[in-house]
Amino acid sequence: MKIEVKSSEVKVKSGNAKRTGRPYTIREQEAYLHVPGAAYPERCVLNLEDDQEPYAPGIYETSNELYVGDFGRLAVSRRMTLTSIRKAA
Repeated sequence: MKIEVKSSEVKVKSGNAKRTGRPYTIREQEAYLHVPGAAYPERCVLNLEDDQEPYAPGIYETSNELYVGDFGRLAVSRRMTLTSIRKAA
């Protein structure tokens, strides 16, 4: 499947968990999943690890099983690895 990243912008959400009171940080990057047979790509969100660099704009490929899950987040069957196949123009 192909994933298109249009911007290297990372949105950061942080706060304290209601249940435990522990601090948390969520780093997200917007992308678009090109689903075979679909007329248009579907917007999704890539979750980034704390120390992970954002993906550069471009088109990536993954062999993982992907789908758009809750809240538009990209869900994978296992940890996702993206391979760049084309840089954005």
